[in-house]
Amino acid sequence: MLTKSNLLPLKSLVWPALKIIITILLLATIGDYFISNPEIFTSLQQLSLLPVAAAVALDALAMLLFSSRAFLLLGSYGNWKIGYWHWFQIHIFGLIVGQIMPQIGDAYRAHKAKLISELPYSHYAGSFLLIAWMDMAILFVLAFLLASLVDVSFSGSYFSQQTLALMAIFWLLVAPAGTAILFLLARFPWLHVQVSDGLRLVLKSFWQSLLNLRLSLVQIALGGASFVAMTVMASIMFTALGSEIQMYQAALIIAVYKLSQAIILTPGNVGVREWSISGVCILLSLDPGHGLIFALLIRAIHIMALLTCGGSILLVRRVF
Repeated sequence: MLTKSNLLPLKSLVWPALKIIITILLLATIGDYFISNPEIFTSLQQLSLLPVAAAVALDALAMLLFSSRAFLLLGSYGNWKIGYWHWFQIHIFGLIVGQIMPQIGDAYRAHKAKLISELPYSHYAGSFLLIAWMDMAILFVLAFLLASLVDVSFSGSYFSQQTLALMAIFWLLVAPAGTAILFLLARFPWLHVQVSDGLRLVLKSFWQSLLNLRLSLVQIALGGASFVAMTVMASIMFTALGSEIQMYQAALIIAVYKLSQAIILTPGNVGVREWSISGVCILLSLDPGHGLIFALLIRAIHIMALLTCGGSILLVRRVF
């Protein structure tokens, strides 16, 4: 006889099983695309070592900038006892684990921050929520500026400067709108008191950092530098694959890439990221096959950058 207690284990297995099914289906569609379009592999044949090496270096630079941003935010709360290179080591190890299980990688970094510096989880969550929101706002604002000031031609594209402006405004409004929604949610009587208090503390940490003008300006500068590095990387890789890509197109591809990192639907977001980037390539009148290849290559590039940073840390620790 089925009871509520008997159904609980079954319910806990539904989402993991569904994720596996979705992953298999997405991988099958990617494989089918490559089988149906074998000419796309000619792009890989003309790919040389130099653009790949440049992409690895730029991705490593973006990691260093992201780590610096998190370090400055977390250090602004006080009681921060972790040196920068120790934090960088924690950050890189968390990213390596996060390649397979993003939640575990985030939990590892938050646990280390709390263990060493007694930093509340709410401060960690608020800081990384701020970085995630600020990243998307910076990405679309700079993409709009690039399209308006540098690449003025949108011929053959589904995007327009007005579309990019609306995207930038939307992300700028996400912070106050999201705060209002979460604040109202935290006041619901049916919500557990610890969850309600936790939401309030996360929001307090978020706005405490955002309203620190000097800290926010530094965050915007470092976030902008990271965006430029990633945009140049995308431009280099698409050019190496044979695409004629403009900077605003590369910027939008990176915006979608960043968004695909925030919304996890499959393990490592396999398939979701690939088709998201391929889809935006269609909207930008670029070869969707190049988008699929880029999405697959960037996984390998990211792993190589992680191993390079991790190896450098081990080498420095051994020498010094």
